[in-house]
Amino acid sequence: MLVLLTSCSESADPLPDAVIAQLDRTNNTIADLNADGDELPANVLLQSVLRAEVAGTTLRIVVAAPSGEFVSAKSVVDRYGGTAISYQSERATFEGASRDMTGSQLERAVGAAKIQSDIGESAAAFTNVLESEGLEKRNGTLVRTALLLLFIPAALFMLSGAWSYLQARKRRLRRHYQFVNRKAVLIDWAGQLGPEVESLRPIVAASPDNAAQRTWHDSREFVSSISTALAAATTVGELDVAEMRVGRTAIKLRNLRSSLSQ
Repeated sequence: MLVLLTSCSESADPLPDAVIAQLDRTNNTIADLNADGDELPANVLLQSVLRAEVAGTTLRIVVAAPSGEFVSAKSVVDRYGGTAISYQSERATFEGASRDMTGSQLERAVGAAKIQSDIGESAAAFTNVLESEGLEKRNGTLVRTALLLLFIPAALFMLSGAWSYLQARKRRLRRHYQFVNRKAVLIDWAGQLGPEVESLRPIVAASPDNAAQRTWHDSREFVSSISTALAAATTVGELDVAEMRVGRTAIKLRNLRSSLSQ
């Protein structure tokens, strides 16, 4: 006995008109081309078709006459889809094909069917595999794999984007914290100059040195305005300028006190 197995990945011969005429009939899934031979076990074959339908695939069964042309199961599947098993009467040749089952499951089903002694038992053994294992869909696996392959780059892109966003946000927060902290330090430093200016007032007033008096007045004006300027600062550049001016003013006041104390 010659056993053929295909999962519909190769070319097949066109279906004979006699097969098409029978399978094109509504709700007919069995094509019997052996009208002059032994009667088919129709009830057993119909039960196999129904069990396959419950499992998730439409099963079509073709039986050719012993002296007739063998009908390829793949040709049946190419035209009608689903699953097909094809016999030569007296089981000289047997083939299974499916557009729904995976290749490995089809191989197991054909293996179970080919060891049976007659067509009815063979078809029942074929559907036993479907019924016990459940349908392993070829397309479902491919679709899941394709979706997974599409999802992985998208997920990686989203994760990399989220990581970049979090890192950028962390840097912005760190810069903001540093800016706010530096501004607070400068405001505190500038605030310490106020008491120094006031403590020099009587000394400068008693001094005949006009340059010392101008230095004191300039420093007093700066100290009275710097806190407001610092509070309104929004850039690092503004803080840099303010820090230099506060530093210079602190040095001027120190030098002024030193010169007036001599």
